[in-house]
Amino acid sequence: MQTSPFYISPNLVVYSTAIYSCLKTSNSSLAFSLLDQVESNLSNLTSSSSSSSSDSDSISIIYNTVMATQSDPEAVSAVFARMKSLNIPRNLISYSTAMTAKEKNRDYVGVVELASEAERDSIKMDGVMYSTAIHASRELGDTNRVLQLFDDFKNSPLGEITKSTSTFGSERIGSRPRLRRPDSVLYNLVISSCARVGLSGKARQLLEEMKEVGLPLDVKTYTAVIAAYAKGGEWERCQTLIAEMEQESIMPNVMTFSAVITACAVAAGAAPAVYSARQTPMNNAIVLFDKMKMSKVEPNIVTYNAMIKCCAEGYNPELCMRFFEDCVTKLEPNVVTFGSLMLAYQRAPDNTQNNAGKGARKVFELMNKYDCLPNEIIYSSAVGAFLKCDLVKSAFAVLVDMCGRDDIFVSPTTSSAVISGLLEKGFLDDAEAALKACWLTNPTITNTNRDDISLKNVVVCLARGGHPERAEEWLQIVRSKNKQDTDGSLSTIIPPLYAEIISAYEKKKKFRKALRLLNDMREDNINFYEIKVIDDVFKRLVGVWNKI
Repeated sequence: MQTSPFYISPNLVVYSTAIYSCLKTSNSSLAFSLLDQVESNLSNLTSSSSSSSSDSDSISIIYNTVMATQSDPEAVSAVFARMKSLNIPRNLISYSTAMTAKEKNRDYVGVVELASEAERDSIKMDGVMYSTAIHASRELGDTNRVLQLFDDFKNSPLGEITKSTSTFGSERIGSRPRLRRPDSVLYNLVISSCARVGLSGKARQLLEEMKEVGLPLDVKTYTAVIAAYAKGGEWERCQTLIAEMEQESIMPNVMTFSAVITACAVAAGAAPAVYSARQTPMNNAIVLFDKMKMSKVEPNIVTYNAMIKCCAEGYNPELCMRFFEDCVTKLEPNVVTFGSLMLAYQRAPDNTQNNAGKGARKVFELMNKYDCLPNEIIYSSAVGAFLKCDLVKSAFAVLVDMCGRDDIFVSPTTSSAVISGLLEKGFLDDAEAALKACWLTNPTITNTNRDDISLKNVVVCLARGGHPERAEEWLQIVRSKNKQDTDGSLSTIIPPLYAEIISAYEKKKKFRKALRLLNDMREDNINFYEIKVIDDVFKRLVGVWNKI
């Protein structure tokens, strides 16, 4: 047909109309075929027109139209990427459509990157773009960006933007209504972002702002503000908000009650470590829990977990177990439930400490019954509960179990507490076994969480307890690790280990072994003349050697 004298080359308007018609009739393959033709003839299409600005708008409209009719977010992103690679101007509609597509795909980093790119292209964002960028920033935990975007949205002249911007191609599949100012949904989104980081003052300010501009408040709004106060344990302020809700005939839901009970738990945990100081927030949580049931609001697992945690912080393990028993009649407990329950026995007051060990064992039995694996928090709390009542062997068993799992981080605090307890009771073999589990078995042990203090204590006890050979085995392990490590973190504990083991060999009259270690010290570039204990031993060994 192109060889016919009557052939007229289609221009951008023709292509745009044809592509739009194909998309309207669900003929995407033909639409993309025509788009390929546009791209292959781009230079001819743009040079044939007198207005380059008009050409740019026409080409952008074609791509915007294609993006707007794609139900697959990946397809939208692919078309936008084609625009970018061909340096085709992207306008507000282009960015808005692409950002919405990435949001649907939960590519929140991509949304933020597109928002920044739009800003660099001097694109004034519309309400949908602001809303999308705020949502993405919230999901990424960037509350500062959320608040900055929200302020920008409130201060932007969106009426002018809408008036001056072509909206052709903006009616995309699944698109949201155009926003000219923040609505209740967006306010709730920003307030919930504040709640995540405990910005209670800002959350409250936004709630009052909603009232001033006449936006409707709902249970989500109040619950988000309450959650912000809960982060800091401000349960009295939470109670005030509950009262405000009731005055406005807004009924609290399970999330609202759970947030207030969580506030009580945080407050109890932050109170002075005496029984009386922790009773007020705990008792308030109990009253609230009863009120919740009277309001026909069924507690969920989050509610029960918060209630058990509150009673644990209130030093009341018996009450924790009662709430647990109530919980399992209707709900499946999870690892958070058992973590709070175990904490109760770790925090048990002195007058009930004999029950701490029994309680910790009971929690492990219940976890086994409900097929729930302990996490690091549960293990650490169990260790604390067992050590509270001098059950060091039980604490040792828990530590070994922890070290046998490659998904559990063993903190130096936990391992040091167990090993110190074993050494104090004279269980040297068990202390060494615990050290092996921590140092040699657990794959999560690194330079940052390695228990060097316990190693030194065990080696010293081995040397002074008449086992210098076993102590030297550890010394050689430390020397090897120190050569592998670049930070030299073990170099400070090596000289004292040498001193203890060499002295132990001298006492057992194993002079050759002592002299061999002195030679090893030279290899390690340690000047034993500067260490008085070793220098004295060396002089005595020289005297003995001369006699021999």
